Amino acid sequence: MKKILVLLFSIILAIINQSCDKGTKGSKTLLPNVSGKSGEVVVVISNSVIKDTIAATFKAILEEEYPMIPQSEPLFNVVMIPTSSFSDIFKSHRNIIIVKVDDSFKEAKIVPQRDVWAAPQTLLNIVGPTYPAIQKMIIEEQDRLIQLLEQAERDRIVQNAKRFEAEGLRNFLEKKFGISAYFPKGYKLNLDTTNFAWISYETPSTTQG
Repeated sequence: MKKILVLLFSIILAIINQSCDKGTKGSKTLLPNVSGKSGEVVVVISNSVIKDTIAATFKAILEEEYPMIPQSEPLFNVVMIPTSSFSDIFKSHRNIIIVKVDDSFKEAKIVPQRDVWAAPQTLLNIVGPTYPAIQKMIIEEQDRLIQLLEQAERDRIVQNAKRFEAEGLRNFLEKKFGISAYFPKGYKLNLDTTNFAWISYETPSTTQG
């Protein structure tokens, strides 16, 4: 929840930029909902290296301390799963990284997929000819790796805001300011002046607005 509060402004901008929801059609509607908590990432890696430096590198990158908040908190919470234990119970998770080594791969790379076993799911296949090659690549591409996972979490928040929309706020903003934004239930219009409006979500201990 703390990370969601920090990302609130960028999420609202993303919602504003998405004025229409095309929805998900076809076979994807048959997929189950994702499991797992926000910010949780399952990393699937060979039993032989799960305690090696490459696994430690994944944890160091993904569990780096979140910037610009007063308390210490990781970017993501990593769950390491040996390949042999990657059963159906884990396949519905919201964020999955699968590490695969095969000499048929000419280079190490990140191959993203969406909604493979559940929806809305992000699956990152990290493949390469050797584990050292993969380790070198994820160090060099760590910003992209983090961005892909952060964007997936933002997209889910945007989808939920559209699905559980607070009635009336979007129409109010469209008429008054010419913008389209989705706010989840619980947000209310607290102030409306000529050139300014304040919309917020209030609880006994927090304010989001």
